[in-house]
Amino acid sequence: MYERSVSSDNIVNRLKYASMFVCNEQFDQAEAQLDAIEKLITIDMVQFSSDRLYDNYEPEVLTKTPCAPSEIFMSYLRKLLFPVEFMKDELHCLPSHLIFEMYRTITDEDRKARPSTTYKTAQPKITFWPDFWFETAKIDALPFLYFLQYLSTKNKKKKSKAICNFVSYIQSDYILSRQGHFDTTWNIMGYFHEQSKNLPVAWKCYWISILCLPRNNAAYWHLFRLLGQVVYGTTY
Repeated sequence: MYERSVSSDNIVNRLKYASMFVCNEQFDQAEAQLDAIEKLITIDMVQFSSDRLYDNYEPEVLTKTPCAPSEIFMSYLRKLLFPVEFMKDELHCLPSHLIFEMYRTITDEDRKARPSTTYKTAQPKITFWPDFWFETAKIDALPFLYFLQYLSTKNKKKKSKAICNFVSYIQSDYILSRQGHFDTTWNIMGYFHEQSKNLPVAWKCYWISILCLPRNNAAYWHLFRLLGQVVYGTTY
């Protein structure tokens, strides 16, 4: 399925394809795919998540020439970077650190904090739950790109570049204003510090994630892991 998506410029599908290569340790193919994805992402693209809406998107491309409604819609669409979402049957294509995101709902209080409204279609047998994505792993496209670039190479300079790009991203207004899936982004930042054996800073990253989003946050699992390492000397 992912392979068929390579013929298009669908960045989300291409990222999932690259993630599959990383998880199968086909790193050369992953790097080639990630290089191609990076070339598709232009400076005027804007990240957009319907899970957490915001309204700061004003692309200049639409104001230059008059267009038909369909052309205007497609112009908007081409400038949006949507989050990458993995269902539970795609676990084998997802880096293990992100699997925890599928289990972000831990307590009854978490479940009560999820959106409760349901939407029914014209066909009575079909119902949509707006909180369905809480059962998936969802991450914004740019931090996922940098994360996969880090995982797909053994070259220290390339790893360092991926981390630098990630740090610049996490310091951006997009994250500081808590837009998109900022909690998952902070959780990956914690992963980077774990890899460098800097557990106190990793703990701080997970704690920042929780302070920004106290409910339905996979960061709690990572804190439990780190606590287990300290108490029992076991790595999870």
